[in-house]
Amino acid sequence: MTELRNPINLAGCEPDRAARRPGITQLGWLCLLCILLFPTPGQADTVRDEFNATSFAGNNGTANWTNSWQELGESNGTGLGRVRVLSSTRCAATNCLRIGGDEQSINGRGASRQANLTGAVSATLTFSYRRQELDGSGGSIDLDVWDNDLSTWVTLQTYQLNGSDGAQVPQSFDITDYVFANTQIRFIGSGSEVESYFYADNVEIDYDLLCPGGNVITTSDSATGGSLRACVIWANGNPGADTITVPPGTYVLNRSSG
Repeated sequence: MTELRNPINLAGCEPDRAARRPGITQLGWLCLLCILLFPTPGQADTVRDEFNATSFAGNNGTANWTNSWQELGESNGTGLGRVRVLSSTRCAATNCLRIGGDEQSINGRGASRQANLTGAVSATLTFSYRRQELDGSGGSIDLDVWDNDLSTWVTLQTYQLNGSDGAQVPQSFDITDYVFANTQIRFIGSGSEVESYFYADNVEIDYDLLCPGGNVITTSDSATGGSLRACVIWANGNPGADTITVPPGTYVLNRSSG
């Protein structure tokens, strides 16, 4: 038995306050409060870009990205500069994102993209990459994720441009700590006189929603210093058929297992 000592006030679940009677809260809608101490994901969604078209705006997931890829350090489109979307045998298939150049500086050059992961309890970033060394080495590409709490970029991995790969290399990163309404990722280069290219393909964020179609609320637990996430789902129904009666007040919630 695990007991949550931080109370939840169920009086907040009152969409139809006119239906209240003294001592009783009647809900003309169905209010389902699903408290998950160890949440079981309710729905898996993805944002994904397979770069099937020569575009910064590809959407191939079950949900769409918030925006298109934003060029960093330049703004000349998919076909020019050191940040491009193009067709190459070094892509996983058809087109992919390429960063780099032949005796070029790639300092600050790259691309970023944003997704709304509101309500997600877990998130995984996956993609594949391949490096191409031309004549000499040097430079690197950072894979970063935005930390909204600290207002800074966090580097997940640095890819040194000091060799060539025989095929696309799959990558996977847990970015659950960076789930926000404005979750951002970026590939950004570093180095001058670089003679290499970095190809990225099939960029995807796979995330699990706590309660699809509902609202997620977070309450703090003063006893442990931790927090609890709760799922509140409203379903419109006929009063009488979908009415539940809950005495108003504050409740301590327990979780039993076994």
